[in-house]
Amino acid sequence: MITRQTIILVTLTVGMFLYLAAFEWERVPKQPPPLPPLPTVDSGQVHAVELQNGSQWFRVERSENGWEIKRPFTYPAQISRVEALLGALATLQPANHIPETDAKAQLNQFGLKPPRMTLRLESYATNREFKLGALTPLQDKVYIEVSGASGVFVVPIHFLNTLPRELDNWRDLRLASLGPAREELDNLTVAANGQPLLALHRNATNKIWKLIQPAPAKRADPERIRRFLDDLQRWQVTRFLSTSGAPNLTAMGLQAPEMELRVAQGTNQVVAIDFGRPHTNTAGLVYARNIRHDTLLTLKQSVMDQLKADPWELFGDHRLIDPFLTNEIARLEVRAGAEQFVLEQNPTNHAWQLVKPTQQPGDQELIQKMLRQLAALEASDLVKDVVTDYAPYQLDEPVASYSLWRGPTEGSVTNTLMSRVDFGKLDLEKGMVFARRHDEKMVYELENAQLVVLPDRHFRLRDRRLWQFSDTDVSKVTATLKGKPPVEFARNIRKRWSSPGMQLTLQQDAAMNAALNALGLFRAGHWLVHGDDKLSVPTYGFPETGEKLDLQVKVGGEVVTRTLLLGKVTPL
Repeated sequence: MITRQTIILVTLTVGMFLYLAAFEWERVPKQPPPLPPLPTVDSGQVHAVELQNGSQWFRVERSENGWEIKRPFTYPAQISRVEALLGALATLQPANHIPETDAKAQLNQFGLKPPRMTLRLESYATNREFKLGALTPLQDKVYIEVSGASGVFVVPIHFLNTLPRELDNWRDLRLASLGPAREELDNLTVAANGQPLLALHRNATNKIWKLIQPAPAKRADPERIRRFLDDLQRWQVTRFLSTSGAPNLTAMGLQAPEMELRVAQGTNQVVAIDFGRPHTNTAGLVYARNIRHDTLLTLKQSVMDQLKADPWELFGDHRLIDPFLTNEIARLEVRAGAEQFVLEQNPTNHAWQLVKPTQQPGDQELIQKMLRQLAALEASDLVKDVVTDYAPYQLDEPVASYSLWRGPTEGSVTNTLMSRVDFGKLDLEKGMVFARRHDEKMVYELENAQLVVLPDRHFRLRDRRLWQFSDTDVSKVTATLKGKPPVEFARNIRKRWSSPGMQLTLQQDAAMNAALNALGLFRAGHWLVHGDDKLSVPTYGFPETGEKLDLQVKVGGEVVTRTLLLGKVTPL
């Protein structure tokens, strides 16, 4: 029999179950169908981008130099701007999709009939068209139609920031872009007020640059030219000016330009810029005109100022000795005052030797250092470019002269002069010295500090090794120390060192051999002076100390005596 209480409990249980089923059980949401993907964009295949915004048409095309604007004008485009747009389209993901059946009736509402803008991508595989409509109510997305896909997509608006808002937004801000033509450039000219200011020309055969204007022709420095071209490509346009109407070129100083820059490859002008007057309202800017693209613009006055620099200072080769390979030098001649000496390089092992005024091995390290110093000689100023009388500069009888000779070539037996630089009068107040090259009629000025470091005495380039032996080659040592009688050490029949009446301990014997081995590799730090008469000079202190070492050394089966005199301790 079911009691009333049981019925109540069953009713409550069923009610609670229904409540939980209705309100508390977690429901698994129904997954919406996946959104159809946007058609893919391969940025590497796109060769043209075209944007129609009302009556305005904008078009860029891929070129060998990157990208170029083709409509409504022709001008190099900023590569980064185009690539940013293509990159944004390639990664664009839809936030929503409205099927074609639902979208047709709402195209006006979506701003797609007609579209606000139309973006076309032309590629080698297939073309793609994006019709851009209105923003969504929350202003964070935009409606678009894409060719090759049905319906209307809703996508984030971030890619809209990559579109050009003004026609000048995508212009390349560089004043001049050289591109691949840079390596083949062979002419650069600057004119001021219609008169040639400077001209550079590169020989088509040997590829060597010459500064041919102002005359006479001078050597040009390829490194300075490279740096100038780097600067040229960094010069920035500060503003593009409208060419609509009839611009007043006279007021801008461009009818008869104050300065003209031309860079060419043969007859093809790669850069053609005219410079005008200072900007009317903005200090530090000047008007300019890009002739190749018929574009008016402004840029910094500093660009024009750089072109006004001294042509030799800007492009001239300041080196006094042409670049060389050390191993191709056969002979080095030095004249410094009354001193004349010659070094020669062995063509087989490339060892250097002094051959005049005495024959002895040269110090390889010191000679290599001198060659580096000669290669680094650089003039600070071109004093005069056509000189007929060198006497005022003391270059008719130079104070010093350094000549590099190349060895005989095939079919020849004589050396040929590679380079010679002469040094003349010193201006003590300025610390500058006059100099000239053997192959020019020009006089230069350079810092005297570059000359004083060059060796001017033959003994300063001799081998700094005094001798070479080991402790086993030494049979006797006599040490004379200041104020003390000489102490003699000799090897006994056991080859151990001893002095009169005393044999050295094993520790002392090892120390003696270590000292002799170090002495056998002795190398002078610097050669100061030359000649026996210098021993009595008080500066060096040889008479004062009276210290010396006498070594009996076996050399080639013969015992000879080597003597080393010791003077004062140097300041170092």
